[in-house]
Amino acid sequence: IKSRFSADPVLQSELAHSLAEAWFSLGRYQKALAAMELALGLRTRSLGADDRRTLHSAFKLAQIHAQLDN
Repeated sequence: IKSRFSADPVLQSELAHSLAEAWFSLGRYQKALAAMELALGLRTRSLGADDRRTLHSAFKLAQIHAQLDN
């Protein structure tokens, strides 16, 4: 995701977010964590911290962390 779509960070963030959700639904929480951290970072930098998509990634990241703590 990082190199192939480097010219479009918003698209990168969408792909990373979707991939993280897929990993999460499969119970692969460590993989979901890495992908959602990427998505959140990209969204924060490209869309800003207050954008609804950035906030959605932050919420999903919190859900992943909650699963990893169980």
